[in-house]
Amino acid sequence: MHVCTTFSMGPATLAEMFHFRGDGMCGRITQFSDLRLFAVAMGWDSSVAEHVGDLRPRYNVAPQTEVWAFDRLNSQALGRCEAITWGYKPHWARADKTRRVVINARIESVPTSGYYRGLWAARKRVIVPADGWYEWPVIDGVKRPQFISRREGPCFFAGLADVWEEQPAGGMVIITSDADGGLVDVHDRRPVVLDGEDARLWLDPALAPEGAENLLRTGMLAADTFQWWEVGKEVGNVRNQGPQLVVPVQ
Repeated sequence: MHVCTTFSMGPATLAEMFHFRGDGMCGRITQFSDLRLFAVAMGWDSSVAEHVGDLRPRYNVAPQTEVWAFDRLNSQALGRCEAITWGYKPHWARADKTRRVVINARIESVPTSGYYRGLWAARKRVIVPADGWYEWPVIDGVKRPQFISRREGPCFFAGLADVWEEQPAGGMVIITSDADGGLVDVHDRRPVVLDGEDARLWLDPALAPEGAENLLRTGMLAADTFQWWEVGKEVGNVRNQGPQLVVPVQ
């Protein structure tokens, strides 16, 4: 397993490539640190992620691929770390080709939208651990990718997923907010990022939907807790991987 002793400090065309709706997008993330460190940062035992095995660090995670996520469906059980496909379409919409797979859910409508109402009511909440994410602001008429991370500590993205105790998950969305716009692109949205303590609370099945909605709004980390820098355009190709993708351009 790739072990990192410390945590690191989509383009619009993705929607066309993968046929999904972004809902104001967080469309590319990174997961390159040891998942056991994320578990510990939430106050969980590192053994939750021990079964994951020898992972290849991922510096360019795109929708419609599997991402690692934490969940806890049973208050009597320990949490889990599992691979879930990033993208969701409710069962009732799967035969309707006009309805796209979604990768993000808006904080304003996630409790009431028909797309997510079942997941929300069933408390099927997940946390996506991440080192950061990318935004593509237009600067001087050119899209310039930026890598965004917390100044200190890991990112915990709040999400919902079609998860079950005895069968594979059916897909996942990351919840986004328009607070401050995207951190770099004011016309974009950003993922709802929680700290470790609030991430653990988000996963607590005893937390009622009303409390979960309040947690999203009050626990979302402020813009000044993040840092970002421009990175190379190679990140625009989902096939590209490696630590060079998050290195600042000179």
